[in-house]
Amino acid sequence: MDDREAKKGLRLTLDRRGDGAGRRSGSTTALLVVAIVLVAADLFLALRGRGADPAGLPAADARDLALQLEERGLLAAAGNAWTEYLAVARPGREASGKVWYRIGKLRQEEGDWEGALDAFYRSEAHARLPELETEIGRRSAECLEQLGRFAALRRELEERTAATPADSAAGGRIVAEIGDWKIRRADLDRLIEAEIETQLEAMAGELPAEARRTQKERMLEAAVDGGRAAWLERFIAEELLYRRAREEGIADEPAVAALRRNLERKLLAGRFLERSFETIEIGPEDLRRWYDAHAEELAGDDGVTPAFDAARERVLAAVRAEREAAIVRETVGELMRRYGAVIHREALEEP
Repeated sequence: MDDREAKKGLRLTLDRRGDGAGRRSGSTTALLVVAIVLVAADLFLALRGRGADPAGLPAADARDLALQLEERGLLAAAGNAWTEYLAVARPGREASGKVWYRIGKLRQEEGDWEGALDAFYRSEAHARLPELETEIGRRSAECLEQLGRFAALRRELEERTAATPADSAAGGRIVAEIGDWKIRRADLDRLIEAEIETQLEAMAGELPAEARRTQKERMLEAAVDGGRAAWLERFIAEELLYRRAREEGIADEPAVAALRRNLERKLLAGRFLERSFETIEIGPEDLRRWYDAHAEELAGDDGVTPAFDAARERVLAAVRAEREAAIVRETVGELMRRYGAVIHREALEEP
C-alpha cells in the first residue's frame, strides 16, 4: 500500500463513526461550550464585582476623580464624573438617589438650572429620601424660578405641599375638552403663562430682564389666583374661532399673510436683539459713574438730587438702556455691511 492509499484509508476510518463515538464526541463539544460560557460569566461577574469598566476607570477611581474635581471647583466636570461613577459602580437605589442629588447641587451652582432639575428628579425617581426631600423641593423651586417657569413652579409647590393625593392630582384634572383634546388644569396654567409671555413681548425692549421676569410672575399669579375660568373661556373661544378661520381659508388671504409675515419679522428681530442683550454686564461702579455724571437729570422739581441708593433703580434702567442702544447701533451697522444695505436719506427730502 503506497502513501496515498494509506492516507485515504486513514480519512475513511476517521469519517466512519459509530453511534457510541458520535455521542461521546457530541458530549465533549457540549461540555467545551458550557465551560467557555462559565468562564466568560465568571470574568463578567468578577469585573462587575470589582466595579470596573473595561473601557474606563474602576468605581473607586471614578469616585476619587469626582471628589478631586469638586475640590478644584470644576463643578460641571465633577457632575460628569459622578455620572460616570454611577454607570460604573451601579450602587443601590438609595445610594444612587444621594449621588444624583449631589449632581443636582453641582449643576445648580454652575447655573445649569435645567440640568439641576433633571438630576433632582432622577434622585427622587431612584429613592425618596426623607432627609433630602425638603432640600430637593427647595432647590427645584429655585431652579424653576430661575428658568421663569412659574406655572411649573406653582405645580411643583402644589404637589409638594399637598395634604392628600387628591390635592396633588389637582393639576391633572380635565377642565375642558375640544373633540379628543383634553385640557388639564396644568395645561391651562401653561397656556396662561404663554399668553402672558406674548403680552410681555411688546415690552421686551422697555423692561430689563429682571423687571420683566418679576412682572411676569405677578401677572401669572393674578391670573391663576383670580381668573382661571375667564382665561379658560377665552382660550376655548379663541381656539374654536381659529379652527373655523383655518377651515374658511382666511390664513391664505393676501392681507392676512402679509400681516403674519410682518409680525414674524418683528418677533424674530426682537428675539435676536434679546439674545444680544444677554451679554450685558452692569457692575456697581457702572451705576455710580452714571449717577455722578447725570446728577442734574435725576433732580426733582425742587432741584434736589436723590441719594444714590434711592435712585438706584432709575440709574440701572438708564445704564441698561444705554448699553442696549449701543448694541443695537453696533449690530445694525455690522448687518448693513454684511448684507450691503444703504439708506439714501437725501431721497426722503422734499423736492
